[in-house]
Amino acid sequence: MSAIAHLPFEDPADRPRRFRRKGHSSKATGGSDPHLDVPFLDCSPEIKMALESGRSEFQDVVLAFFFGREDAAGETALQWVSQADRALVRKHFGAILRNFATKHEGIRRSYFARHCLAAAVLTGQDEIEVVLARDVPSSKQIQVIRRAQALGYLAWHRLEKCDKSLCQRMIFSVILEVLRRLDQDHAAGKRDCELAAKDLAYLHHNLDEAEDFMLRCAARRAQTEYLNGLLRHGSLLLLPLVVAACIVGTVSRESFTGVLGQALLVSIAGAVGASVSVMWRMTSVTFSINLPTLDYSSAQLQLRLMGALRPAIGGIFALAVFVFAMSPLVPLDDASRGNTYLLVALGFLSGFSERFAQDMFVRSGQGLAGPGGDAPSRGLSAGLAPPAGNRAS
Repeated sequence: MSAIAHLPFEDPADRPRRFRRKGHSSKATGGSDPHLDVPFLDCSPEIKMALESGRSEFQDVVLAFFFGREDAAGETALQWVSQADRALVRKHFGAILRNFATKHEGIRRSYFARHCLAAAVLTGQDEIEVVLARDVPSSKQIQVIRRAQALGYLAWHRLEKCDKSLCQRMIFSVILEVLRRLDQDHAAGKRDCELAAKDLAYLHHNLDEAEDFMLRCAARRAQTEYLNGLLRHGSLLLLPLVVAACIVGTVSRESFTGVLGQALLVSIAGAVGASVSVMWRMTSVTFSINLPTLDYSSAQLQLRLMGALRPAIGGIFALAVFVFAMSPLVPLDDASRGNTYLLVALGFLSGFSERFAQDMFVRSGQGLAGPGGDAPSRGLSAGLAPPAGNRAS
């Protein structure tokens, strides 16, 4: 996804001359047309470079269209473009367009302004590209385009093919409307004309809908990858614990009433509790996760790794609670400490809810601090709650 390109719109005498040597074959560069030996173009060295290299960017297509139009000869701002350059650009416009379309798997929608150098395209790869010249003044309309570009970048990286295509079409419709209005204002000689508040609110409302759609689709995709990592890779972490528990149950005389057997059962219960917690919150639509902005492969690996670590975190929390429960820091009698069912239940709760484990640690901290230590004023963990806006994932 390319950012908004602000192209120079100036007399060629004000910029240095640049010469490029002729390229090689189109097969070597991936271009769809053979390389052309084009004479120096006063109007745009970029077009000469695109023709000779066989590779075209969208700004090359826009410049070729704008400089090669028949009605451009009568425009005061373009009188410095010679007729020879105009004829050459018109002759090879098809080659520039084909090179760009081939690179981006075609063009789905596009708009080229006729009275100002401004254009936008939605490619076959669902990329949105916008080109604006310096003669287009910055305004609230341009800010709408900038927001649409940023939203399109996020959607392109976060969404799958079908969702991405729909979201990019919604975003491109807003860009299209803004460019049409800019073109109409330039045609009427109103270069600093601002949109009415009602029209501006309508455009932002459309972008809000596209953003909401993007966030819902991205959240669903991220949750799917997270759950995939939890079930496929996180379950592998349980296997050594289950095997160890089976060995202890077979070999040890005390079976699961001893400390070792209880610790194994508690850690397994914590890992299972953490997994059940994730699946329950997903079905109840209370699960939240930070959405990555990386490319698909990196984001997929990151989310699956986070999901795979979830059972391990639950097991560690459960073991920590088990240690505190067996220590004199928590006021439990000997019968409770020897009750395997109670300890397994505590392990499951600590894996299912980190808040439960935090409460257990707070109680232990009170025991260490003694009467003079800081104590919550209300509830088990009052005063130690996470900052506002933070959620346990």
